[in-house]
Amino acid sequence: MTDPYILVPSHQVNMGTPSTASTMSSSLVKDFETHVIFCGNEFPSDDLQSVFGCLQRHSRDKKFPFLNVFLTECVEMVKREVALFPQELRETLPPFQNVVALATYFAGNRHAPLAGALDGSLLCMLQVGMLIGHYESQGLDYTFHRHSSRLVGLSIGLMTAAAISVSSSLSDLSRAGVESARIAFRIAVHVERVSRLIEPRAEDEQPSSWAYVVTGLTEDEVQKEVDGFNAASVSQRKTHTGPSSC
Repeated sequence: MTDPYILVPSHQVNMGTPSTASTMSSSLVKDFETHVIFCGNEFPSDDLQSVFGCLQRHSRDKKFPFLNVFLTECVEMVKREVALFPQELRETLPPFQNVVALATYFAGNRHAPLAGALDGSLLCMLQVGMLIGHYESQGLDYTFHRHSSRLVGLSIGLMTAAAISVSSSLSDLSRAGVESARIAFRIAVHVERVSRLIEPRAEDEQPSSWAYVVTGLTEDEVQKEVDGFNAASVSQRKTHTGPSSC
């Protein structure tokens, strides 16, 4: 019996190269009727430059038009996002023209100011890119049976799962995938900002995982505070954006 679990991304996705040899058969991908697609929150154990280099090389082949569009748009998206930052932060990221350059920088600078944003964004790029690449390498139609298949996402993998779920074609996925990478980028920037507000750290101090536990409150008290915070946030957004116009 075929294993019903598909990991995205992983060495299971076949693009015709030894390092990504597949145990996911064409028939398995064609028939999503009873399968679970799991989008995790970690990079594969392979060297990131090699994995993204594989994607980049395939994207230059005419057989992979949607992969080419997806990777190109992802690079442009990161450029637009970085352009929104102050100059001193923009200058921490060297010029780049493709995803390989981004992956190479990230692999060697995992504690850089923008490393967190690149981490989540690159993971989405890799997950969506591997899936698009697999379909195009096999010449398969993008089919997904929403009523009986299941998408599971963990942490940033939720962004990839969302992109897959709203896409009815590779063209859709190549666009939705860019948005998932953008959201992952912005989430990481926001988390970093909140982290510094809660507990500032020295400029030369390396970031680390953190969590806060609030004790001594009942569930009703916590819910009241959360509801009040959410209501205030919505009110602030309406004030900043102003009334909508037709």
